[in-house]
Amino acid sequence: MKVEYVNPFIESAANVLEEIAQLKSERGALKLKDPNQPFRDVCAILGVVGHVHGQVIYGFDETTAKNVVSKMMMGAEVVEFDEMARSALGELGNIITGKASVTLESAGYPIEISPPTLVMAKNVRISSLKIPMIIVPLNTEVGTIDIYVGLEEPAK
Repeated sequence: MKVEYVNPFIESAANVLEEIAQLKSERGALKLKDPNQPFRDVCAILGVVGHVHGQVIYGFDETTAKNVVSKMMMGAEVVEFDEMARSALGELGNIITGKASVTLESAGYPIEISPPTLVMAKNVRISSLKIPMIIVPLNTEVGTIDIYVGLEEPAK
């Protein structure tokens, strides 16, 4: 996977977290996701098609997800994932991926994205993923957000 496909998601996530949730982030070490490794407890999943295709997943542990949504809602405490909290987290993934798609488009890699799907489960595995994924952790004051990027160029 080319770095020019991954970097827009990292940069967009850092910018959007700061703009929307007033959270500064620091990128951790990139790693390859083991296919048997479960995803985080709460995942916003977006499909990508176009010059590249695959999926981008924003993964949170439950506490971090609640804290991020709380910051998005100007500090209102999120006790449970009600409809509003789920919508906010899905929209966060949508905004990040939308901004990354604009960056990719301007670099000559046009893509389209699907609406976000939110999955909440312990030790969740997503079996439809056949593309290797890179995990980019973003460390914030309220916890770590893992960005899973699995993109490849379509076979010609």
